[in-house]
Amino acid sequence: MKNNNMKKTIGIVIKKMREDMQLSQVKFGKLLKKDNSIVCRWESGERTPSMVEYRELIETFNSFMEKKVKV
Repeated sequence: MKNNNMKKTIGIVIKKMREDMQLSQVKFGKLLKKDNSIVCRWESGERTPSMVEYRELIETFNSFMEKKVKV
């Protein structure tokens, strides 16, 4: 049960990041070089990112935030 809750929580965080970046699942997926179906599975909690994918997500969001702060 805990694992499902964690997957859903991770999905909520990923969706929030994507929405903060004002990107669709398709555009977010392209940015990460992933199919939008992967993004959809992450957000729904059906699947969690691998450690490499977590790193890509963090780097992408950090890059976005750095650009936002400079504006």
